[in-house]
Amino acid sequence: MKPLGHIVSLTSSTITRRLLDVENARIVERIEPMACRRARAAVTPAMAATGVFVRRSEFDDHPAILALIGDEAHILNKRFGRFDVTNMIENATLGITAVDGEGKVLGYAAFFDYPALTPSVDPTTWPEWLEETHGHPEFTSQNSLWLAFFIADHLYEAEVSENILRTAFTTLPEIDVFLLALPVDQRLFPPMRQSFEYVPHLDGSAEPPCKVHACPRGLYIPNLLVRAARVEDHDDLVPVFNQQSEVLQARYGEFFLAEVISAQDAKSQALVAEADGHAVGLLALTSEIDVRMLDDYFELEPFDGLLRPDPDAPAQPARARARAGASARAREGGEDLGEAGDGGGEADADDAFVSIDRSSWLPNAFAITLFCLDESAESRAIDLLRPAFALFPGLEYCIVTLPHVTAEFGLLSLFTMVHARSPADGGDGGDNRGGDNRGGDGDDGGAGASSSSFGHVLYVFHRAALGGQLTVREARSADVAGARALCEGLHDSAAIVEAVEATSRLVIGGGYGRPPSVAFVVECQAQVVGVATVTEQGVDVESLKRHYSLEDYILFSEHDSSAHAQLEHFVINPVFHSSSRFVLKEVFRRARKSVLYLQLRHDAPLPDIAAQFVEVRPRRQIQLPQHLARAARADALALGGSDGAPPDSALLFLTRKLISEPKIQNNVRIVVVGGRDTSIAFLETLLAVPYLHFSSITLVAPYGLPDGTALPAQPARDDGGKGVGSGSAALGTHDEPAIAPGAFSAASLCYTRRELRQLGLDARVTVIRAHLADIDRSRKLVELAGRAERVPYDVLLLAPPLHDQTLAGLSEASRAVGGAFSVSGGQVERDVDHFLRSTAWARRSALPDCAAFVYGATLSAYCSLNALLERGVDADKLCIVLPPGAPTPFADPRVDARVRETLDRLGIAVLEDLALRDVRAGIDGSISSVVLVDAHGEHERELPCALLLTADVPDVDDAIFRACNSNSLVYDGRLVIDARFRTSDPSIYAAGPLTKFARRYRGGINLEHYDKRDVGVKVAHSLLPLLDPLSAGALGAAGGAAGGGAAGAAGDALPTFSQPRGEGAMLPGGLLYMHVQRPAKPIPYDELMRSGSVGRELTTVSNGGSDYCCFRIDKYELIDAITYLGESPLEVSNMKQLIGIPQMYCNRLISRYNEGLVPDLPQFLRDSWAVCLFHDRFADFRTALKGELLEEDAFAAIAADLQERLEMEIELPSREELRAAVQASSRQLVEKRLVEYLQTNQNQLSMYLVPSAPVMRQMEDKDLINGMQAVAS
Repeated sequence: MKPLGHIVSLTSSTITRRLLDVENARIVERIEPMACRRARAAVTPAMAATGVFVRRSEFDDHPAILALIGDEAHILNKRFGRFDVTNMIENATLGITAVDGEGKVLGYAAFFDYPALTPSVDPTTWPEWLEETHGHPEFTSQNSLWLAFFIADHLYEAEVSENILRTAFTTLPEIDVFLLALPVDQRLFPPMRQSFEYVPHLDGSAEPPCKVHACPRGLYIPNLLVRAARVEDHDDLVPVFNQQSEVLQARYGEFFLAEVISAQDAKSQALVAEADGHAVGLLALTSEIDVRMLDDYFELEPFDGLLRPDPDAPAQPARARARAGASARAREGGEDLGEAGDGGGEADADDAFVSIDRSSWLPNAFAITLFCLDESAESRAIDLLRPAFALFPGLEYCIVTLPHVTAEFGLLSLFTMVHARSPADGGDGGDNRGGDNRGGDGDDGGAGASSSSFGHVLYVFHRAALGGQLTVREARSADVAGARALCEGLHDSAAIVEAVEATSRLVIGGGYGRPPSVAFVVECQAQVVGVATVTEQGVDVESLKRHYSLEDYILFSEHDSSAHAQLEHFVINPVFHSSSRFVLKEVFRRARKSVLYLQLRHDAPLPDIAAQFVEVRPRRQIQLPQHLARAARADALALGGSDGAPPDSALLFLTRKLISEPKIQNNVRIVVVGGRDTSIAFLETLLAVPYLHFSSITLVAPYGLPDGTALPAQPARDDGGKGVGSGSAALGTHDEPAIAPGAFSAASLCYTRRELRQLGLDARVTVIRAHLADIDRSRKLVELAGRAERVPYDVLLLAPPLHDQTLAGLSEASRAVGGAFSVSGGQVERDVDHFLRSTAWARRSALPDCAAFVYGATLSAYCSLNALLERGVDADKLCIVLPPGAPTPFADPRVDARVRETLDRLGIAVLEDLALRDVRAGIDGSISSVVLVDAHGEHERELPCALLLTADVPDVDDAIFRACNSNSLVYDGRLVIDARFRTSDPSIYAAGPLTKFARRYRGGINLEHYDKRDVGVKVAHSLLPLLDPLSAGALGAAGGAAGGGAAGAAGDALPTFSQPRGEGAMLPGGLLYMHVQRPAKPIPYDELMRSGSVGRELTTVSNGGSDYCCFRIDKYELIDAITYLGESPLEVSNMKQLIGIPQMYCNRLISRYNEGLVPDLPQFLRDSWAVCLFHDRFADFRTALKGELLEEDAFAAIAADLQERLEMEIELPSREELRAAVQASSRQLVEKRLVEYLQTNQNQLSMYLVPSAPVMRQMEDKDLINGMQAVAS
């Protein structure tokens, strides 16, 4: 049941008002989510009765399908043509596998949108060929699909074919007929004789190359009989309603439905869907809606505001008459479908539309107030729409509103979701409103705004979409005018029109050659309603594979090199937005492509069509030394790739197979507070779920998301040290430094700037640049500091970073002093740069005893010293003040000593054991002095000051603390969460350094000790099962499924954080500092070395004493931590990958170190043998290999014995004893899998000589040529 009441007029009947109460009770929340229905793969009672079940085909089915084929391969080749099972599974529009109750494969069918295995029929023109040779113009590419292959166990073939065909029709409700092409010498085979009929060819036409057979949908899923509802339908409808809602009858009485039906009048109607003589669904409608209120909340301009001119009102200007005429013709099913708008949210405001006086216009829509349809008939929901429009012949739109927390139902796949307005667009100004993140202008952060105080999502359906037959074809010259009108106002309209013109010249043979972009137009009733342009230029598949995780989704061996293209533009009239997937399917077919890519440009709005594509994550890149980078470039060119810069934007893709798998729309309002690593990782994980589209994600952060813009080159300073630009440059041709030069804060080493650009989060998430002020838990609103709007949420994640609170702890007057900055400020670089150009700085810094102070003993404090040096501040003008009792921020005392020595050499003053008490200003309001006090608070020192930077130990912001405290969220030094990151409010989650686990888990663990990116991923995994039931099985809860841990009182287990935690900074003197270690609570160095957990330290000093590196090995010979301080560049990302692996992986590191063969640890790891350790798939390789080895009984026994010894703290066997215990078969398996791993990843590991390596292939080719020459001689 889908009741809708917010849009109903206050003058509605009692029954309609009761419907409003039903909606507010959110009965619809009890409806089974669409994801669950898909998971069951449309299993029907008939399937259960026969013991045959069907599901989408998977690659794991390949062996079983080949076994079914067996000796019948030659028969199937004659029947269907040459086939390749792997290729069909990868490229079929729809692949269905039939299994029994135990999962045994009983059958397989592949459906394509063209006669795939019939090469005599052109895939791009088969509809024209079919009409010309067989007639039947009703068989179109929009409503037809070809059965290209079928195989079944002969004992079950009747049941298999029955269930496969029924499920295929259910899965693709837009399909009315399945076609089957057989060679002329082949007869229709059982069991298809019961379903398909021969389609004779036309007399006088050429003899067709094949015989065509058709299976109409009506054999399996007939159309529903729709009629006016009668009170007698009550008894049939009650079971249907009760199946989807358990509380309706209890709350509103036994005869609630009868009241709804009997209350029909001219403005409120009800329709019943009937099947086999019984009512199986109800659709209640009303024309009493307040469309002007909807216009306050939603961007209705593309839909004429859901209004129509009053025929009795005075005439409107010419533009208004044109719109009215267009609407009338659309209503009559004529040629003109109205002025086309953009489905991508890219259009500018329509000034002509806004200028029209609509005060006298009439509502042009009716609303669905109640909807219920039996699950068995859900695929035929469209049958209800035509009769619904017939009840309101003067209205053009049908609208539906749905609570954000309610899953979409099948009928809504036909509707277009309307963007909600942002605060700047109008409305009550009380909330942050806007559309989903499918695009839109005027938002706060580059995406469409994510929510509205209306509390519901709005969907619309236009009458013209009922009978409009869409066709997609290459553009012609006659389409140019229509395309220009369609794209009017778009920021890239000129490029789209140019592509249409170029394609039209190609079509008419103008001799211009193949244009860079090919344009396809979408036509309905002889009018252009959409344009899509694709290009093959710039699609470097090998480069995309290296930089994005495409191989996780695409089997590239089954796609021709010419079958890849990029979608450049996609514009469609909003009326036909729901047909976007069909248009894409036709683009695939017409362009002969099987993979389409979509790159999200930074300078362009997010197109609506992006919701149909799958987001693909960027891959972490190996940082290669120069000699290996040059060789890798040569190998990339040998593989057909390019030598250009890596892709620099977010990438999405779509394949033919995914066309029949539309994403599940999730409208839950997710609000994230905080724009740092934890939040970024959380958003990245959510948006990377391939089958989900989140339409309403909002990020609240005072400085937004890190923009990831490339860093400008930093010139080296002539100060006797090494410039920051050279000292922090990452190795590798196109890579960027992991530690930004000139930064005031230490780097967390979680994301590189290129990764941030490749994620493109700012395009897909609404970003509100504001501080959180408070939370209204009862109304689920986030209040913003200094702003009137409030942001509604269904799920709230609090993940703000900790900030330096030094200035916040001073008086209000001190906080207002100019020239005093906290490094936690998101714009500290800009603010300091501006102050350094001011006259106040010039005047104060010229005084002999006036210094620039940095307060704090954190890594960011030392980083700030370097940032000031980079900005031209003289070293003798700098002074760092270390608070009383502050520990060193460096993990190694040798690093601390070296840094102190460098400060002394540069002339930077160090004041220890002093606290900042006050900041005083001069006459101009700028800082004049700082007041420092000793550890006992007895002695003050006032020192002249020209600039102050505070970088003390970060803590929770006061506003965040007050918001948590005032809302009774449990706070114990940090915000307390359970194992699933929930606070005491089940709708509010929290993570990052703000939080700690409850004391029942190991006494309470603070999350600031773990890698922030790892934490964000775990939060997403914890939340996904609540947002999507399919994720519960795939990802598991954040407890046991995420990894073992301490159990709390409720029995839930803590997630396991395994990723190394690191930090890095550029320090004075051009020193690059990096420290990475396994996640754990920090322990002082001296205490750590006494703990017994450390096996030994391997240290080297190189480059004339300037570079220091230390590898800390634990007692089990695993690499526990790496520390580096030096002037030479370092591959920071590579170093992180070594944490936690055995030192033996590093070419017997300890043995070679003992032998004196490792004078420089970083240089030792730059040899080619080590590259595979840094590969982004190496960890997965280790995990898979471990799982395979544990399947061997002998190896599993060894592992179990080791685990027992570890738990009981018994001495472990020696390496020689273990090596002797491992069987030869296990060692052979490891070697085999290692070679396979290197072969599979040759595009990045070409320096290894394996059979698939380019060098090996060249050697084989050379040997072959030499052999042929020898034979010839």
